[in-house]
Amino acid sequence: LYTCGNHVFRSTDEGTSWEPISPDLTRADTSKLGPSGGPITKDTSGAEFYATIYTFRESPHAAGVFWAGSDDGLVHLSRDGGKTWTDVTPPDLPEWSFVRTVEPSPHDPASLYLAATRYKLDDPAPYLYKTEDYGQNWHKLTDGLPADDFVRVVRADPMQPGLLYAGTETGLYVSLDDGANWQRWEANFPVTPVYDLTVKDADLVVATHGRAFWIMDDLTPLRQLAAAAQDDGNRLFATRPAVRIVPDLFAAWTTSEGKGYAIGLTTAATFVAKKTATGHVRREFLDAGEGAPHGALLTYVLGATPDAETPITLTIRDADGAVVRSFTPKPADYDAWDDTRKAMEPGPWIAAKAGVHRFLWDLRGEGSARVPGDKTAGAAYTGALVLPGVYTVELTVGDATLSTELTVVNDPRSPASMDELRAQHELLTALYAKVTTVHK
Repeated sequence: LYTCGNHVFRSTDEGTSWEPISPDLTRADTSKLGPSGGPITKDTSGAEFYATIYTFRESPHAAGVFWAGSDDGLVHLSRDGGKTWTDVTPPDLPEWSFVRTVEPSPHDPASLYLAATRYKLDDPAPYLYKTEDYGQNWHKLTDGLPADDFVRVVRADPMQPGLLYAGTETGLYVSLDDGANWQRWEANFPVTPVYDLTVKDADLVVATHGRAFWIMDDLTPLRQLAAAAQDDGNRLFATRPAVRIVPDLFAAWTTSEGKGYAIGLTTAATFVAKKTATGHVRREFLDAGEGAPHGALLTYVLGATPDAETPITLTIRDADGAVVRSFTPKPADYDAWDDTRKAMEPGPWIAAKAGVHRFLWDLRGEGSARVPGDKTAGAAYTGALVLPGVYTVELTVGDATLSTELTVVNDPRSPASMDELRAQHELLTALYAKVTTVHK
């Protein structure tokens, strides 16, 4: 175990005892080491200690390679388990900067990313650096970052070289080219200070100041963007395996808009259900966090908005090539439809404008037909969950088709065998077909 004060300390007995393995790695300016607080009542929160090693990391490539950054602007490196330390502070990092993050590259032993702040000294500029030679040389990585939006944290994607994430005072930024250029990540992410980031498998977990935890689901498309040259054409991205989760009883029955106070029969939570532009019904929780969506997030790019005569479809096929589900854009005259027709053809629809789009497939096949003129909404019309296996996703724009594979895996908590799932699927498919026959 390791912990830091103004020295680095190590424990080899699970924290029972500690030994220093470094000299003082701060500036140790005595004028800044006095007790904080007033002349009578001193500060008791422990929040005002200065000359402290604030960030410390061991290299993921070699044991005994340590990086340490202090809150008074110094960066040190040890490559021999703490026996010797070298000051590798970037020469142009202003004095008294607060070194917030040292992030060893997961892909190169000699590389490290560094984020520092100076907003307490009335300097809101971002200070973001990279070294590729163990701190002998540094270069700044601030192109695309606002001049007044300081960076608290930078993280490197553990799977894709060159893919970086930065948390600033106002939000989240992403770089696809190792920090040469940064782009703000907006979507539905709020304007809020970001204090920490971590990559868990294929998700980015974001800790904010005052706006809770957020998770960017499935970084697979970003990893593919960083790995391949970008162009202005259409693209269909691979996605991570989708988990076939059977929702709790009644939990998936939110097919219409309105307020609700329970997620099925298991969890009490207040939410407002709203329809998105694609026809999906999304719950906006008022007193609970939002879980990851059940299904497969399919990501695609349209380089240009197709004209009205160009057909666009997103199709899922099984291993035999049979169509499981097919989606099209919302009809141009949809707003002129009456309520009955909208209820009979509720979507969901795929987006057909230029840009990056995500579509949620709920892992269900086609549902049963509705009774003509029936405007009610209900889960009785949804199809059966597909079986675990490998499926093909196709994006067709005009005469051109792009495809990628999608793997569906069973819920690891489920005790059901594949034979049992197959028998269940056959029964449900027959029942939905019978409902269609009755309705027609």
